[in-house]
Amino acid sequence: MTFIVIILTVLAGCLCCLSSDSATLQADTIAPPALTADTAEISTIDLDDLVVTAKKDVVKSDGAKLTYSVKEDDSAKGLTLLDALRKVPMVTVDAQDNIMINGSGNFKIYVNGREDAMMEANYQRLFKAMPAESVDNIEVITEPGAKYDAEGVGGILNLVTQSTTQRKDGYSGTLGAAVGLNNAYINAGINAKADKFNVSANATAATNYYTKQKSRNHTSTEYFGSDISHFMESDITQAFRYNVQQADVNMSWEPNARNLFTWGGSFTNMSANITDFVSDNRMYDRNNNLQWAFRNNICGDLGNLGTSANASYRLGFNDANTHRIILGYLFNYSRQSVAFDTETTDADRYVVEYPWQYTLSRNYIREHTVQADYSNPLGDGTHTVDAGFKGVFRRNTASMHTADGLVHDMTDKNITDDNTRQKEDIFAGYLSYTGSFFNKLSVTAGLRYEHTARRLEFANKPADNFSTHLNDWVPNAALTWQFAPANNLRLAYQMRIARPSLSQINPAVTEFTEYMAQAGNPDLTSEKSNIISLTYTNFGRVIGGNVTLQHSIVDNCIVSCTYNDGLQLIESYANVGRKNATMLRGYLNWNITPRMSLGVNGGVSYTDMRGDAGTGNHGWSGNYGINWNWRGPAGINFSAYGGQNIHDITFQGYSSGWYYYGLSISRSFLKNNALTVGVTASNFLQAYSGGKFHTETESMRTTTDYRMKSLDVALNISWNFGHLKEQVKKTGLDLNTDDTSSAKSQGGIGM
Repeated sequence: MTFIVIILTVLAGCLCCLSSDSATLQADTIAPPALTADTAEISTIDLDDLVVTAKKDVVKSDGAKLTYSVKEDDSAKGLTLLDALRKVPMVTVDAQDNIMINGSGNFKIYVNGREDAMMEANYQRLFKAMPAESVDNIEVITEPGAKYDAEGVGGILNLVTQSTTQRKDGYSGTLGAAVGLNNAYINAGINAKADKFNVSANATAATNYYTKQKSRNHTSTEYFGSDISHFMESDITQAFRYNVQQADVNMSWEPNARNLFTWGGSFTNMSANITDFVSDNRMYDRNNNLQWAFRNNICGDLGNLGTSANASYRLGFNDANTHRIILGYLFNYSRQSVAFDTETTDADRYVVEYPWQYTLSRNYIREHTVQADYSNPLGDGTHTVDAGFKGVFRRNTASMHTADGLVHDMTDKNITDDNTRQKEDIFAGYLSYTGSFFNKLSVTAGLRYEHTARRLEFANKPADNFSTHLNDWVPNAALTWQFAPANNLRLAYQMRIARPSLSQINPAVTEFTEYMAQAGNPDLTSEKSNIISLTYTNFGRVIGGNVTLQHSIVDNCIVSCTYNDGLQLIESYANVGRKNATMLRGYLNWNITPRMSLGVNGGVSYTDMRGDAGTGNHGWSGNYGINWNWRGPAGINFSAYGGQNIHDITFQGYSSGWYYYGLSISRSFLKNNALTVGVTASNFLQAYSGGKFHTETESMRTTTDYRMKSLDVALNISWNFGHLKEQVKKTGLDLNTDDTSSAKSQGGIGM
C-alpha cells in the first residue's frame, strides 16, 4: 500500500512539472542525403526508399478514454490477450481470470465499437486462447457519455482489431505464429483497396491440446451454528484442453465524399474438453471428527459458437461530414453448450442415491440491434448537438437436461428437463451537447433514457411465467480546461447502471430443503452509480500521464436478504444496499532515452458497503503495474513487465495475494522490419500462481486458496507484407469520447 501511495505522489509531482508545450511523439528519422553546393545535377529521392520510424506512446489517455496500443508494445508479442490486459492501466485480472475495469466487475465488452455477446459471456476462456496480436488497440472508456449504453458501472472495454490511416490502392497483410508451454496459435490478416472499395479479413486459430490448462484450489468452510456439520474441506484439481477459431471480415464502399456504406461479419468457435476434474470433499464436527467424505470425478465437453453481422450507412450533409446521420444494424447469435458426466466414488458415511449423473445445458442468444444517430454542428462548428435512438431485441432460450443413475449408461434413470425462454427489449434515446469556449474550455452534457421490458417463460411450469419493466434516466456532464494540446484538467459527472439478473428477479421459489429456499424479487430496480471524477492529464515528450481522483455513490445496491415463510427460510434480494468508494489512480510514462521508456500505473481506493440490518464490509484496495521497454543494440528489443493486486474488497469479504511478471526479447529483420522473431517468458519462477479469497457472513466463514498453472515460455514470429496503409473505412460505429474535438471528428454511434 505504501508503495502505491509513493508511486502516485511521484506521478503527480512529475506531471505538474511538465512543460505545457511538450509534444507527444518522439521520432528517429533517417534523413535523405544532403545536396552539396557543387552538385552537377539535382538528385531525386525515391519516397519508397525513405524510411521514417517513430516510437509511439504505448498508452494514451484524455481522462475519458485510455488507449493501450498492443501493436506498439514489443513485450505483448507472444502473449495471450488475457495476459496483455494485465498490463493495461485501470484493468485488473485476478487469479481466477476475472476482469475488473476501473475497480468494477460490471462492464461491457465491445469489438470495434460494437457489442459482442460471445465475448462478454465467455471472455475468460476466449481471452486466454486469443493472441494479443489479434487486436491493435485496447480501449478503456470510463466515461462513455449519453450516446452509449448506460449499463456497465466500470465502463466499456473496446477491442480494436483494425486501425485507419491513408493512402493508395494495393494490399498489405500479416502472418504470425507462436508456440509455448501453455498454448500455440497462428493468425493471419489482409487488407486490400481498389478505388473506392476496401476490405479486410483476419483469422486466428489457437490450441493447447498438446498440453493442459491446469488449476487447483483448496476451500475450507466453517459453519458457526452447527456442532455436527461444522467444518468442511474441499480440494479441487482440474485440467482442460481447448481449440479456438476466429475470423472476421469488414468492407466499406465510399461512392463519394458524403456517402459511406459498411458491412462486416465475424465468427468464433471454441471447443474445450474437461479431462481431469476431481473434487474431494470432507465434513468434520466441532471436535474435528470426520463425519463423511466423498469424491466427484467429472469429465465433459464445452462448446461455444458465435456469429455476428453488421451494416451501416452514413449520409453527410456537408463536406466535412460533421453534419450527418448514421443508420446501423447489428445481429448477434451465439450457442453455448456444456455436457459432462459426474461420478461419485469413495463415499465414507455419505449416502449416494445415484452415483452417476449426466448433465447437458444449452443456451442460445439471438440479438437484433437497430440504431440511428444524428449530429449537427452549430454556428462556426464549436457547438454540436447529437441525438439518437437505439433498439435492442433479444430472444434467448435455455435448456437443462439431467439424468441420474446407478451406473453410467444405465437405462433406469431419474430424468428431469428444464426449458426456459427469455424475451428482452430495450428502447433507448439520447440527447447530448458539446461546446467549446475561448479555445480552452470544452463542455459536454447529455441525457439518456432506457426502457427495458423483460419476460421469462417456463415450458414445464407456465404458472411461474413473469414479466417486469425497468425505466432508467441516465445523465452525464463534463468540463475540460485545456492548458495546451496535451495538457488538460477534466471535471466529470456520470451515472452508470447495473440491471438485476434474471435469477435475481425470478419470483419462482426453488427449494433446497424443507427449511431453506431461494426466490427472486420482480420489483428490483437497476442499481444506479453516481460517479464524480477530477482528472489532470499531461502527455509530454519526456514524461507524461494522468492522475484521477474519483468518488462513487450507489444508494440502491442489490443485496441478498432473508425472510420467513412459516418454518421455511427464504433467501431473496432487495435494493437496500449502499456503497461509497473513493479512488485515486494514475499512470506515468517516462521516455528515459529515445530508445528506452518506463510506464507505471497504480491505484488505491477505500470502499464502504452496507446492507440491510447492518451487514456489509469496508476497507482499502490497491494495485500497481510496471512496463519497461528498451530498443537495444543490433536492433534487439527488450521488455519487462509486472504488477500486483494487494487487496480487493467485496460485500462479504476480500481477496489478496496475486501478482504477475514477464520478460520478452525480439528482433526484426528484412526491409522495413517485415519479419520479427521473439521469445517471451512469464511467471517463470514458479509453476503455479494465484491468490486467496475470503468470505464471511453471520452463519459461515469461507477461505479459498486458488492456484493456476502460469509458467509460460513461448517463441513467436510475425511477417508483414505489402504496402497498403489504408484500411476499411467506418461510418462512425467506433467509440469516440474525445469531446475536446468532437466538432471536427467523424463521431460515432456505439452499437
